[in-house]
Amino acid sequence: MGAPSAIGKVGTTIGASEKILNFLSKPFIIGGISSGTSTLVGESLETMTGTNKRGIEQIGLDVLEDLILGGILGGIGSKIKIKGLNAGRNNYQAIFAGGITRLINGTGAMHLKTLLKGYIAQLVESIGDGVAGEIYDYIKTELFGCGEA
Repeated sequence: MGAPSAIGKVGTTIGASEKILNFLSKPFIIGGISSGTSTLVGESLETMTGTNKRGIEQIGLDVLEDLILGGILGGIGSKIKIKGLNAGRNNYQAIFAGGITRLINGTGAMHLKTLLKGYIAQLVESIGDGVAGEIYDYIKTELFGCGEA
């Protein structure tokens, strides 16, 4: 969504090289990092509270799996274009990214309508990722007999 522009502005502020910023703003990197990070945080919290008895090795494997799967889904999702949502003139994703850029640069405020367009685009993307993740889990569990039953 607005992550590529946000990464660019924040990275420029802290002096990161353009090559690093271009790499970090790729959809497959953003998808992998967000998926892997959420798994790491979620499973770590579950372990600390005692609701998850899994070892660090298993958590590490889950994080690695989600880094890869999230990267693949992020890359695929960036190639699927839906007019008005993430393709075409004045699409929701571009409007939201522009709002993020204005906030970071301090050149303007983000209106509620812009924020909602970003939310709608993210919601559609999350539903797609969720469906793809469920298909992946089904294949892994039912066809290969690994994972949670």
